Amino acid sequence: MTRVPRHDVLVAGSGFAGSLTAMALAHHGLSVLVVEAGRHPRFAIGESSTPAADMILRDLASEHGMPWLADFSRYGSWVRNHPQVGCGLKRGFSYFFHRPGEAFSEGEGHEHSLMVAASTSDENSDTQWLREDFDAFLVERLTDSGIAYRDMTRVMAAVREGSGEWRVALQGEEGPAEVEARFIIDATGPSGIAESVLGARRIRTGFRTRSAAIFSHFAGVSHWSEALETASLPTGDHPYDPDHSALHHLVEEGWFWMLRFRTDEGPGRLSAGLVVDGRGAGEGARDLSPDDFERVLRRYPSLAALFRGARIHEPPGAMQGTGRLQSRLEPGAGEGWLALGGAAGFIDPLHSTGIAQTLCGIERVVRVVADGGLDGLRGACGALGERTRRELRMIDALVAVSYDSRFDPELFHACTMLYFACTVAWEVRRLRGDDPSHFLLAGDPALAGVVEGFADRIRRWREGGARRSEVPGLVDGIREAIRPWNTAGLLDPERRRMYRHTAVEL
Repeated sequence: MTRVPRHDVLVAGSGFAGSLTAMALAHHGLSVLVVEAGRHPRFAIGESSTPAADMILRDLASEHGMPWLADFSRYGSWVRNHPQVGCGLKRGFSYFFHRPGEAFSEGEGHEHSLMVAASTSDENSDTQWLREDFDAFLVERLTDSGIAYRDMTRVMAAVREGSGEWRVALQGEEGPAEVEARFIIDATGPSGIAESVLGARRIRTGFRTRSAAIFSHFAGVSHWSEALETASLPTGDHPYDPDHSALHHLVEEGWFWMLRFRTDEGPGRLSAGLVVDGRGAGEGARDLSPDDFERVLRRYPSLAALFRGARIHEPPGAMQGTGRLQSRLEPGAGEGWLALGGAAGFIDPLHSTGIAQTLCGIERVVRVVADGGLDGLRGACGALGERTRRELRMIDALVAVSYDSRFDPELFHACTMLYFACTVAWEVRRLRGDDPSHFLLAGDPALAGVVEGFADRIRRWREGGARRSEVPGLVDGIREAIRPWNTAGLLDPERRRMYRHTAVEL
């Protein structure tokens, strides 16, 4: 058995969470070993960034020894300085409502659409991360900086000794190995080592949201903006091209996402997936198949037309299914270890919260180490895990309220503004130097109470027959409830569901 030199921290997983954490910890003087079960480049999703994520990237860059990272916080600097790393232009969030068997229709008042701009220009826009490129780039930076890295290596067992150190058994291409580490970070995603090795439990019940997804990358998918133009539908007051956004197509079954990338091979690569609301299946959400994707797509003529002649891109070369998306680790941290990102928990991709919440977790960890070293991190594990749990609860409520309201575009608009109120309020506080302790202000009892209260109220409305006559009162109630945090003109009727800018000015 090979003896690997002792390290302060073992990081399992070299997606963006593991790699950024490792580089930041090394900057603060810790010796880090990163182990990866696969090999880069590799296919991954979790691709849609947000203004909140961009703000954290810039602070990670300036505070933790990664100045080059700031380039990736805006579309303009990304494509200018790192054109070899694929990304997409994300001007905001776009939503279009479809009825089975009918071509998409729209009126001058945008009764069946909602567009929320997060930036005023392409240069300062958010991005879609082509993860196979971005993650591989980070691993290259990691190894260039001298951090120890072993790919095609699995963590098989970990025993905590009386001294508080871990003795970790690894299995790699060259056989078994053993390493001692003072701390373990699980950044391996929802099938991570915390459950299989560290004794934590993966909880998949007790969530408001119950959804599953089937997805892939595609080539040859037509642009939605061209479909709108061909159908002579009103687009003159769109704040941006909807294909330059996180594009959501709302359907009876749930919703389709569509995210476009700019790569060396051209702008034709598309991440697309179907997320199905599975709450009719009790606590479960059944696994979806490629046939489910095709079957649902065919029910909506305008969407089916986009995929005529499309093919699955290589990689991944096939459709990928998730089973139920919702899970959280219990506990999310323990004596000498903690989980980050998807390893700690995940709810649903509807509001693109995954990247920003993960970056919040990274930032909390490295700030604790910067202030108190590894002993400080050991002492803070319980508090860090509890913050993540509160954030997941808030995201769960924000997603569920949007799902419950999606059959009525007016009510969906109002319910989705609960999310935008939370994220804009978080951005405002951070920008003025009042650094919020929780993503989306999940630690603010007043705002969390508003969100959870309306999640309960809209669920009762749906279960009670979803009476259309009650919608105006519900909308007015949300407008009034978010008033203390609404600095972006959310739910202003004069916007006609076309928001030209909602994020804070940087």
